[in-house]
Amino acid sequence: MASPARAHVERLERADGHLRSLVEIHRDERLMRVVFEVDHEHLPPGVREELVEATFELPEVRQCDAVQAVVPLGDVDLMSSLRAHLRDIRTRAAGVTCLIDAHRAR
Repeated sequence: MASPARAHVERLERADGHLRSLVEIHRDERLMRVVFEVDHEHLPPGVREELVEATFELPEVRQCDAVQAVVPLGDVDLMSSLRAHLRDIRTRAAGVTCLIDAHRAR
């Protein structure tokens, strides 16, 4: 099987250029893999939710049923926002991340 191609990268930076969050989206024929990385510093309220909303509005994400997401372990805001877009959710810890296997809610 060919390796998934990068479909989209979304970056949010502070005025000083410091990276606050990053979303990488990779897609192959069957699966959409979404990797969320966020700065450990405090982000303004709603940023995590906006990141998830913007991700699931992208055409390449809307076209895929199976989703695999990677989020920082313990990031309740990201997990909560993802639950609004996913069904049949299975999670597991892997080091400092949480791996999520699910299907996109229709």
